[in-house]
Amino acid sequence: MTATRRWRRSLAWSGLVLALLVAGMVIAVYVMLQPERFTSLLASRARALGVELTLSQPASPSLWPRPAIELQGISVRGDGGGSILLATRGRIILPWRALLRGDTAISRIEFDNPRVDLDALSAAIDALPPGNSGAHAFLPTIDTGLSIKDGTVIRGNAVWLGDVDLDTGELRSGRPFNLTLRCKDASGRPLSLDLGTTPRLSAGVLDLDDITVSSTVGTDVRANLKGSAHWRGAANVSGTVAGDVNRSGETYQASVAMSPANMSDPLTLAIKLDGGTDHADVRIAPLKMAAWWSSMAGNGPLALPSFDGKVDMAGIDAGPVRIQGLHLRSGPDVTLPAPASTAPAK
Repeated sequence: MTATRRWRRSLAWSGLVLALLVAGMVIAVYVMLQPERFTSLLASRARALGVELTLSQPASPSLWPRPAIELQGISVRGDGGGSILLATRGRIILPWRALLRGDTAISRIEFDNPRVDLDALSAAIDALPPGNSGAHAFLPTIDTGLSIKDGTVIRGNAVWLGDVDLDTGELRSGRPFNLTLRCKDASGRPLSLDLGTTPRLSAGVLDLDDITVSSTVGTDVRANLKGSAHWRGAANVSGTVAGDVNRSGETYQASVAMSPANMSDPLTLAIKLDGGTDHADVRIAPLKMAAWWSSMAGNGPLALPSFDGKVDMAGIDAGPVRIQGLHLRSGPDVTLPAPASTAPAK
């Protein structure tokens, strides 16, 4: 046997052994990962939230560049049947210990091209049974990060946000938490939000320390705020964030303070903005704001949210809505002009 024939035979055997190793690895990965246990875990968590998770195809495992479960045709529906989330593709990213030790642990969940329906989401939240007690603060520990790529948020069958890229980390007491959002509004204007904090739950109090908020609206509005917040259960929430807002090269001082509810007043937000010829000092109840937001989904006349305070703005640019010379007064201290008399002249 010549050296050339021996070399070819060695290559053939090596290729066969390599193919068997690859096939064995694929089988081992499937056996060890067992995709159905992770999809069952997600489905059970979804049912606990009052929604149903389904897939158009069985999940499949992958190993490169890290262990993962590939999902196809993802659908999340509420009890009423409305589609809360639809995604063409997703992945459950797993830690290596899930492969080596068989743990049912998830590091990250990723969605490609999801569509989120705010109306269906709101309906699902409204259908949730009331909690056992809201008297004590809690932190919903989330041990998985979330990633959304090229998503769409719709409301009233119209695009509300497009090109949504969302990235979050784990949410655990004592660990830094970060959220990054990039998207476009209905008019195509780019929006961004970067949020960071360190939640700490101790002795029935949830402290959000070192809150940092960085946001942009279009190319001419930037905001940078810092502060902290504290929650002692129910509507006993307090906190303040303050900083600078830059709009078209002009700097404003801004602050948002939250006051807890008491026997006579609901949970209230106090919002202040000062700079140039623009000034705002308003107080608004988040529950009233939520009710106003829900009413905007109907076909009734456009109305302002209920608030106390005053607003003096040279101009507001909210995408498709542009207002020049805005001056508002609302609250018990506002004096309205007397109505004109309609009596006939003598």
